[in-house]
Amino acid sequence: MLKIKEEVMKVRNRIALLIVTMFVLGTGTVAAYQPRSKSVTITDNGKVTQYETTEVLVGEFLASNDIKLDEKDILSVDTDVMITKDMEIEITRWLPEIELNLDQTKMKSVTRAFTVGEFMEEQGIEFGEKDTVTPDKATPIEDGMEIIIKRERHTIQTRQADLPYDIKIESTPNLKPGERKVKQAGSNGLVSRDFKVKYFGGEMIEEVQISSNILKQPQTEIILEGKKNIVTDPNTGKTYAYKKVMNMETTAYTDVPGDRWYGITASGMPTFVGMVAVDPRVIPLGTKLYVEGYGIAHAGDTGGAIKGNIIDLYMLNRQQTRAHGRRYRNVYILEDQNINVRAERNK
Repeated sequence: MLKIKEEVMKVRNRIALLIVTMFVLGTGTVAAYQPRSKSVTITDNGKVTQYETTEVLVGEFLASNDIKLDEKDILSVDTDVMITKDMEIEITRWLPEIELNLDQTKMKSVTRAFTVGEFMEEQGIEFGEKDTVTPDKATPIEDGMEIIIKRERHTIQTRQADLPYDIKIESTPNLKPGERKVKQAGSNGLVSRDFKVKYFGGEMIEEVQISSNILKQPQTEIILEGKKNIVTDPNTGKTYAYKKVMNMETTAYTDVPGDRWYGITASGMPTFVGMVAVDPRVIPLGTKLYVEGYGIAHAGDTGGAIKGNIIDLYMLNRQQTRAHGRRYRNVYILEDQNINVRAERNK
C-alpha cells in the first residue's frame, strides 16, 4: 500500500508540474491555473455513490474520500489513472463465504474478517474457557473454509414420567386352578424429575438428577388366582414358583472393550446372559429372578443409572441391547433362591 501511495505521489507531481508549466507558458503566470471539479461515480459492491472532486489521480481521490481498499479487493481502474469527467469506478469487495459449525448447527455466512478470531467477534459468538474452535483464532480466513466451534453449556430440564404399578397375585379357593380375576385394576403414578444437563458442542455429555417429586402415586393391581404362583418359560417349558411379581422398566447392557469393569459385576461374578443389574434397595443382590421375555436371571450387578423400578439385562452385544431398548416386563422373585442360574441357562 505504501508503494502505491509513493507511485501515486510521483505521477501526481509530474502531472501537476506539466499542467503548471503549460499555464505559465500560455498565460505567463502560475495564478492563472485553477483546478476544475469533476463528477465521479463509485459503485462499491453494488452501492452507487456520486462524488465531486478536484483531485487529479484515482488514488488521490480514494484517499481524500476515505475509501479504503483491502489487499484482496478489486478496483476497476489503476490508482495512478487520471480522473476524467463523469468517470465511473467500480470496487468489488472480497467477501469470503464461511461454513460455521456452531454446536452442531451449520450455517453459511460471508465476512469482512481476516482471521477466525475476528470472524467470531463479527458474529458476536460468546466463547468460554472450556470452549474450542478449529482452526484456532489466529488462522487467516479463506473462502469456503469450515470453522467448528464447540461450547460447554449447562441447562436444567424437567421431565415427567410414569411410575409403573406393582402387580400383586392373591391366591383364592374361589377360582379354578389357572383361572384369574382382577380384583383391583392397576394404574401408573406420575413423577416429575429435575435434571442438570451438561452439553459440549451440542452433544449431551452428562446428566444428573437433582430433584424428584411424585405427582401421583401408582395403584397396585391385585389379581386373584386359583392356583399356586407359577411362571412358565416358553422357550424351555420349565416352570418356576414365585413369591412376588413386579412390573418393571427393563433396559439392556453389554461389556465395553477397554472398560476397567469389562466382564466384571458389582458382586464380583463374571458377566453372562442371565446376569442383571438392579437397584439393591428394590431387589437385593443375589436374588434369583425370572424376567418375562428374558428368562431366569441372577441379580448380581448394579449401575449408576439403575435407580428404583428399573432392571438392566446383560446381553451379548450392542446390537441386541439396541434392539431391546426400553420395555416394561413382569419380573418374578422366585421361591427357590438356591438355583444356579448360569448352569440352568446352559442346560
